[in-house]
Formats: sequence, structure tokens, C-alpha cells
Amino acid sequence: MRSFVFIFFAGYALLACTSPENQSSEQPDSKNDTIKHEGNAEESDEDIEGTPWFQLQDLFKSENSDVVNTIAMGNFDLAVQKANQYLNDPKLQLTATQQANLRYMHIFAMAGLVADGKRTNNDLEMVMNQYKDLHLITQHLPITKGNAMPFNQIQIEKMKRTSLDVTVTDNEGLTIHSFLRIELNNPFELNEHIGERAYISGILSATELSSPDILSWISGLTLKDAEIHILENDFE
Repeated sequence: MRSFVFIFFAGYALLACTSPENQSSEQPDSKNDTIKHEGNAEESDEDIEGTPWFQLQDLFKSENSDVVNTIAMGNFDLAVQKANQYLNDPKLQLTATQQANLRYMHIFAMAGLVADGKRTNNDLEMVMNQYKDLHLITQHLPITKGNAMPFNQIQIEKMKRTSLDVTVTDNEGLTIHSFLRIELNNPFELNEHIGERAYISGILSATELSSPDILSWISGLTLKDAEIHILENDFE
């Protein structure tokens, strides 16, 4: 079976382990793990209005760290269950940043299950449709220049003023889990941040799926009103 993108999620998992938040050990119910979304999953205007709505430290809270560590271990089934559980529990009072990151991880873990033949394109489509017009936040990715390897990084060569293409794959680089089309609010000087890592946030405005008989790539996501958030030294 194909493994998840261990390189960047494992790095994120290590950061999560050093966070003041403790990793949750609760095992979620596996039922209805695909499309049931209530409670925290609905994004309101109050969630995203104001400056800034993105809070880097929230990405290291226990719920997000738990899902990240589960993905880093290659357990997509459990990652989907946990993301769904956290997004549906109003008692958790997740922040807008937490919700956006959990949505992205839910989509990406489901894409991993499709690649492994454990879920169908229809399953992934239902999840993506529920997150349409809501914020997503990716995992952190390295910013590179002149790197021949085109996957799992923010390449300066792929930047065109206010647009950016990112390709994220499985660990072996054999299956493209998602083509990310990033439409930035404002130009961003990537040259000033070569060698650093960054998150990308944006509103999911369009999605695409491969044919069921094609597993070389799984999905495409377009994020509008996007921003690049540099991972600060305090979290590295």
C-alpha cells in the first residue's frame, strides 16, 4: 500500500510532539466517517472576519497534532475518523485555524484511501463538496529554488505573481494525491524565504477528480483568496 507523504507530515508530527498541547489518545467511532459534518465543521463569518484569523500556534493544538501524527504513521482510516470526530464535536470549540487545517487533512487522508483502493472517488467527492467555500490550511512545505524534484514543496519556479502550483504526492512520488492551484490575494516574495517552510491557507473554490481507473493522480483543489504563512523560528 502506498504510504502518506511521510517527509513533511513526519516533520509536522515531530513539531506537534514538542507542542505544549498533549496528543489525544481517544479512539473515534468509525461509523459515518465520510460525510457527517456538524458542529465545528460549519464556518461562520465570525470565524474568519478580522485580522488575523490565522493563528500559527493553533495548528499545534492536541486535536490537530493527533490527526497529523496518525497520518504520519500512514493510518489513513483512523486519520479520517479522527478528523471527522473533531470537526463534529461542538464541545471542542475549535478555532477557525484548527478547523481549516483539519478539513485539509480530512481531504488528503481520504485521497490516500482512494489511492490505496479503500475508498471510492465518490467518497472523496462527498467530503470535498462539503468543504466547498470554506477555508483550508495545508501542512507546512519547504520553499525551494532550482530543485529538480517537483513534489511536496513550494517551488519558486511555480510562482507567477499571484498564482502558485503545488503538487503533493505519496512518499514514493508515485501517486499525486492532489494538485493544488493557489490563487493568492497579494504577490509574495518567495525568494526572501528560500529554505524556510510555510503553510498555505485559502478558500476551497473548485475541485477535480481523476477517473476511477486512474490512480497516478487523485484530486485537484483550487484555493482562492490564499495566503502563504511562514513557519516561524519558534516553531521549528
